Amino acid sequence: MNRYIAVEGPIGVGKTGLVRALEERLSAKLVRDTENPFLPSFYQDMEKFAFQAQIFFLLSRFQQQKDLAQGELFATTTVCDYLFHKDRLFASLILNPQEFSLYEKIYGLLKGTILSPDVVIYMQASVDTLIERISESSSDLALLLPRSYLESLVQAYQTFFFHYSAAPVIVVKAEQKDFFKDPKVLDLLIQNITKAKAGLQYFNL
Repeated sequence: MNRYIAVEGPIGVGKTGLVRALEERLSAKLVRDTENPFLPSFYQDMEKFAFQAQIFFLLSRFQQQKDLAQGELFATTTVCDYLFHKDRLFASLILNPQEFSLYEKIYGLLKGTILSPDVVIYMQASVDTLIERISESSSDLALLLPRSYLESLVQAYQTFFFHYSAAPVIVVKAEQKDFFKDPKVLDLLIQNITKAKAGLQYFNL
């Protein structure tokens, strides 16, 4: 079994449920994002609070990854609900040119010290599906997130993983909600994780 698994995908795609299912099934250590105190303000005013929110994510994730590499990463299977090297994707979407230039300098100092996962699970869903699930979770948040933002996010994810080569990527179509609750499907996904090779691979439900 791969020891370090990262799960990625846009907001509303269902990452939380899958990482928890993998945590339980593999008796894995679960690493989740630290709660970002700037996120509520960011959703209210993206332009004003984008830089604060993004820098908090960058530094808190860096500290988590550093602690993992020095501690338990090689002692147990680890499931992480983000990919550190994708952090720049969000920054490129939400920061203005001056902020992004400063972000790039900080990111450049940190990225070379971060280990790549053994495999990445990239969860995909249509913008309509994301909006529906976000609305089910929080109607207030759904009203704050413009469709154009979600469309640009989905496109950015697709472009990022088309060019990503640091680890094998398993692409999972997550239109079917909570697909991982089916033990047979989850076992099949875990088999794919175990056998994953370099490049993009597609997991068909």
